[in-house]
Amino acid sequence: MPGTDALVTPDGARAHSKRAAAAAKIFDFDTCLEGVTQAAVFEECKLSEYVEAALDGFGVTIFAYGQTGSGKTYTMVGPHLGSATARLQKTQDEDGVLPRVFEYAYKAMTARAHQTQYSAMTSCFEVYNDHVTDLLINGSSPLAVRHNKHSGFYVEGLQTFSCPNPSTALRHMNRALMHRHVRSHRLNQHSSRSHCIMTLHLQATPVNSDATDETHSAPPKRFGFLRLVDLAGSERLKDSGSSDSDAVRETGCINRSLFALGQVLSALALAQSSPSSSPIIPYRDSPLTMLLWDGLKGDGRILMLACAAPEQACVDETLATLHFASLARRLKSSPILLLAPQDLLAHRHPRSAVVRPAC
Repeated sequence: MPGTDALVTPDGARAHSKRAAAAAKIFDFDTCLEGVTQAAVFEECKLSEYVEAALDGFGVTIFAYGQTGSGKTYTMVGPHLGSATARLQKTQDEDGVLPRVFEYAYKAMTARAHQTQYSAMTSCFEVYNDHVTDLLINGSSPLAVRHNKHSGFYVEGLQTFSCPNPSTALRHMNRALMHRHVRSHRLNQHSSRSHCIMTLHLQATPVNSDATDETHSAPPKRFGFLRLVDLAGSERLKDSGSSDSDAVRETGCINRSLFALGQVLSALALAQSSPSSSPIIPYRDSPLTMLLWDGLKGDGRILMLACAAPEQACVDETLATLHFASLARRLKSSPILLLAPQDLLAHRHPRSAVVRPAC
């Protein structure tokens, strides 16, 4: 397009952008992937390390960000989940991050069984037009977002379901994704109209419960989680071609919540680079940022998968995605263990653990 010509090329862990009559800009990332398999995404992004961290008792958040139609849902779940005909028994070549990390998690639990007993539960909800709905309960009414000093922000009344094996976990996620709000428009025939948050809750209990240290206390239970977030895509109405009132409202809510997420990341980056500035972190500006609070605030592992569309018409949104990802990469985290209150007191880990109420 005249005046907007640009080239974005991946190069190892960098993305180079070049506009006509403008200097090239280089974005540095941990890795850049182009035209790779879903298995390669799992390997190159070292997702097994994130799963192991969750099994160790840390909070892990993995989220996909990008323009609508850029491949976020494909990356996160693949083309099969969310379908009545989905096959859930074995990972397939096109399966995305969620089925792969679930499969790896259950294999790792089995490998650790001699020293740790695990129980796993799943939950899944969407943030649609700033309302939170439980996707595992058909016909669920909107749920309230609450806050307390122990748990932080949480969804009141959100249901969790036991998952003794990966097939059960994927069956729950498949059912949840079938209930998610989607719409067809010019940019995407199957556009997600909500932010979807899928979580595998993990409780780790040491098999040897005998006292093992100077406190004469049994090894503590640990409460990790794997949270996978498929964000709705940023978009402009003139590009999507949507004009009816419902679509306009959806787009407005999506863009406002993504803007709020960007504001939170900016404030966090400022707080880390200049601690004396003490900026207010605007988590409360959106249900999305409230419910990603425990992943964003820096005491867990977090990974952003920035998805970019290759089409020339998507240049502006691609550059916006690169800027957003570059901002997110500036954030530093110091993961801490999630322990039950009684274990926190018994083992006295004020700098390495936080209270997580048993669920």
